Amino acid sequence: MISAVIWCVWMTPAQLKTSEYKVWHESKGPAARLQLLQISGQPDLLFSARTNSSVVAWSVEKREIVKTLDWGKNQIFRGRVGAFAVSPNQIRAVSGMTLGIAIWDIETGKTQWHKMPGPVNAVAFTNADEKTFVTGIGTIITVWNVESIVAEEFLPCHSDVCSLGYSSDSRRIVAGHEDGSITVCDAQTLIPDKFKWKVHSGEVLNAVFIDRDKKILSVAYDGTVLVTEIETGKKTKLHVDKDGVSAAAYARKKNWIVVGSYGGKVSVIDVGNGKTVFTEAFQESVLSVAISDTGSVLAVATGSEIDDTTRDSRNAVMKWWKLKE
Repeated sequence: MISAVIWCVWMTPAQLKTSEYKVWHESKGPAARLQLLQISGQPDLLFSARTNSSVVAWSVEKREIVKTLDWGKNQIFRGRVGAFAVSPNQIRAVSGMTLGIAIWDIETGKTQWHKMPGPVNAVAFTNADEKTFVTGIGTIITVWNVESIVAEEFLPCHSDVCSLGYSSDSRRIVAGHEDGSITVCDAQTLIPDKFKWKVHSGEVLNAVFIDRDKKILSVAYDGTVLVTEIETGKKTKLHVDKDGVSAAAYARKKNWIVVGSYGGKVSVIDVGNGKTVFTEAFQESVLSVAISDTGSVLAVATGSEIDDTTRDSRNAVMKWWKLKE
């Protein structure tokens, strides 16, 4: 049985120091590579994916599991969860798995399963409605309608798609690729504005639009965090981790980026001024991170003995902090 520990800690926004931490909550349960995802809104929910393909939703305020997407006896055939996205109003969620996608009605718990031609490594919902989402399956970017599951548009790319995100007005999509490049394209037609745009030397694990959609904030396994102007291509290096970055997440309203390293370090960086507002060191590698749009909730999963194929860990631990209002 693989176990995880969840710690919830309060801290003041102005004093993000270890000495200010107080234990808020602790619980144990099965886990492995915890694909942590958060969503802003009322109430805040924190999602974690488990090795058995199930996805759990935690209530931040109640400090307990409130929803579970569980495949029962057949869950082994679904494959691991490699990507996850939630619609703007928390109505639906999409799990990208080794063998396909699962669409989850969060309120009722009902699910739809759709087999795909390859592993789904990236998925994102538009900000405009509850129906449109985009996936990265191998080198293909595809736009879907959640109700019909018909591919509305698709774009073959030069390298595997590892991350996806919509602009704030949902008119454009940014994709991060395995070869360190970025694609920016029209969200409806998928016609590229920028294609094979080499930015990093390693796989891009997170790329988002910032600064009124004029720039791209991207994080790669090579340890670099960059801000790139879309029109000019000018790059600004925001952060470098010599151990390599293993996970990243963006707090849009706060304009913070949280990065975790293979060396076990977690840093929260203010994108506006480049300053590190919080840092914490762990004994194990960081598997994944999540942060709410307001920066009020931060979750980190760490573990050792990571398998390169399944991304599982025998010693998974999840720590969870909450900023004091």
